[in-house]
This record gives sequence, structure tokens and C-alpha cells, in this order.
Amino acid sequence: MSTLPESLRGAFGEVWRAHHHVWTDQVVAIKIPTVTEYLRELQREGVTTHGLVHPNVVRAIGFDPYADPPYLTMEYVPGTSLRQLISEKQLKIDDAVSIMKQVLAGLSYAHEQGVKAIEAKYGDKIKVTRVENVPESADSERVFRDLASKGNKIIVGSSFGFQDFELKTAKDYPDIVFEHATGYKKAANFATYDVRTYQSAYLAGLVGGYTTKTNTLGFVASVPVPEVVRNINAFTMGARSVNPNAKVKVVWINTWFDPGKEKQAAETLIGQGADVLIQNTDSTATMQTAEQKKVHAFGWDSDMKQFGPNAQLGACVSYWGVYYSHLIDQVQSGKWTNAPTWWGLKEKAIDLASINTQAVSPVAQKALAQKRDDIIAGKFDPFSGPIKDQGGVIKVAAGKSLSDADLLRLNWFVQGVDGSLPK
Repeated sequence: MSTLPESLRGAFGEVWRAHHHVWTDQVVAIKIPTVTEYLRELQREGVTTHGLVHPNVVRAIGFDPYADPPYLTMEYVPGTSLRQLISEKQLKIDDAVSIMKQVLAGLSYAHEQGVKAIEAKYGDKIKVTRVENVPESADSERVFRDLASKGNKIIVGSSFGFQDFELKTAKDYPDIVFEHATGYKKAANFATYDVRTYQSAYLAGLVGGYTTKTNTLGFVASVPVPEVVRNINAFTMGARSVNPNAKVKVVWINTWFDPGKEKQAAETLIGQGADVLIQNTDSTATMQTAEQKKVHAFGWDSDMKQFGPNAQLGACVSYWGVYYSHLIDQVQSGKWTNAPTWWGLKEKAIDLASINTQAVSPVAQKALAQKRDDIIAGKFDPFSGPIKDQGGVIKVAAGKSLSDADLLRLNWFVQGVDGSLPK
């Protein structure tokens, strides 16, 4: 990066022109303050491309809190600088701060909402320490060990890539409860928890199957782990349950969070005829692209309606607070065990929420409500047979269902998926 002229530099928003092989010249990196609370607020607020009063900011692309100084990277268009608007009194400082708060996606927004829920419930009876923007690498072990050494009684890792590093730490701190989201390993003081996102993905597929006009739906996929394969399969089976001609095209980006790649994947799928999109990624780029291209999409992990008021059909929402509250109760009462927890619609840990009644037909809404009730009552399982794979071979016979163990190692696609698993 090369710094801009001194006249364009400032403590609040120092700007560099950024160079990267996948970025255009219309990209800048903006220095942000290092105050922890300010960084955290940026993290929570989320990215938006709508309603920003400053013309230079188009959308956030990435965030590097480990750089010196830390910065966020954004698409940029020529125009009056933020600093100039403030100096000319065309923009109040409070409004400028508000803009800055809006330009960074909440990578852990759904989990953060869950933490807020338990803080509201328990008040000063608990103390929550947050560590954000932790890389899914060996560096995360340092963070887990730091938390353990400071006396935290429960330590939670909220992303799949933390598993081995958290588990290694847990073995050295046997008196601390360690919990890991979406993993599969186990130790005396280490347990895993997850939500059955495939249930809400199935419901989204059902709605998408009713809504699509091209019979082509698109899935922006993160990394090829069983969790994501389950969601792709469930979404596809949901769509084909009401529209046998539906197919689901898949584009992999091989990361959980990369707004640039997510946007490109969404554009590729739309170019291939998909008019309903879903994602298993962490930014709002897919929803924003759907809004811009006038197709439909589903929010993932949290309601993304503000990023696609016309595009969003509904949101596959995870209510992590339901489990975090249970976890604290179990630990405090001495009833905690290392048995894996996997909650879904029945436990109110997930749902397909915020249905766009202007875009989702009454017939689809009725079918959605019935299928949701059937899953909650145990009358229907999205992975009940008969289920064929992509080649038409029966993988699950009629009257049978995949067990949780089968679902946790799922590595094949169902009929109707147009895509392949990365080698």
C-alpha cells in the first residue's frame, strides 16, 4: 500500500490505496481507531450499502484488526472525502461515526446476539469476555490459553476451524468447560454443540421451490464439510418436494467469509439462471447482490432484510442464546456433561423467519407452516427416505432416515444438486 498525500490523511480515517490481485483500483483501506470498544462496535453493526450518506463508501470488503494500524477495506468511488465533509460542516462528526459503524460486517453477529441474550438474562451474575476476529489457525490456541489462564469457567469457540486448537488447550485445563460450535470431537471437559441448520435450509428450499420461475436455484457454499453438504442437500430436497423440476447449482468459495468472493459466486449463479439464492457464508454480500440483480435470496444465520428488502424471501436464523442459556444453567447446577448437543426447530434454536409475504405466495406460506409443524412434532425428517444421490442411486430407503452419525459425516450430494465436492 502507498499512503495518500498528507492533506488527505487524518487520525479518524486515514486512507491508503489498496492493491490486491482480486481488487480493482476502486478500493481503499481505511485506518480505524484501536480502542477495543470501538472495534467491537464496528464488528457488531454490520455492512450496509443502503442509506449511507457519504458517496465514497460503496461496501466493505474485508477487515484486518491485526495490521499496524488496523484497517478495513472498502470499495471506493471518487468524490468528496469524509474528512472534507466534516471540515466544511456538511456532515456532523456523530453522523460520520455512524457511517463508519455501518461499513463492517458482523462476522459473529448471530453468536453475538446469543451472548447478549444471556447477558440480559443473568445480568451481573456472569461476566462475558469476547475475543473477536480470531483466525482459524494455530494462533487461536494462544487466545484459548489466555482465556483459560484468566480464570474463565466456560470457554466457547464459535467456528469450526477452532476445534483442534481449542481441544489441545482443554486437555491442559481439566477444570474448565470448553464448548465448540459445529465440531465433532470430544474430551472429558470438551463438548460440541450445533443447531440443525439443515431443517431451516429445507424450509427455505420449499419456499424457493414455489418461488423460482427458472427452476434454477443457487447455493453460495463456503467449505466442503458435512455441515455445508447437509444444508445444500436439505435445501435441494425442500425445493424438489414442491417442484420436481428444480435444480440447485453450487459455487464454492472455500472460506467462511470473503465478501468479494461471495459476490462473485452470487453473480456467477445468477448468470447461470438462478433466480433464488442461499448461502452458507458469513457476510451479506449474497443478499446485497441479489437485491442489486433483482432476484431473491435467503438470509443466513441472521435476518438480512435490511440488505435486501425486496430480495429476501426469509432468513435461516440461528438463536444461539437458547443454547448458551442452557449451557450456563447446566454448568451452574453441576449437571453439565460432554454429550454433544444438536438442537433445531423443536428447541426453538433455529427457524425460517422474517418471511417476505409480498414475494412468498399464500400457498407457499401455508405449506411452510405445515412442514415446520411436522418437523417440530417429529412427523417429518428432511433426511427420511427414499433419497437418491446425484447418480440416481438409492442412498436412503423408504421408511428409513439418516442417523445423526450419518449426517455428521455426510459427503455426497442428493439428486437435483448441480455441482461437485472440491477434491
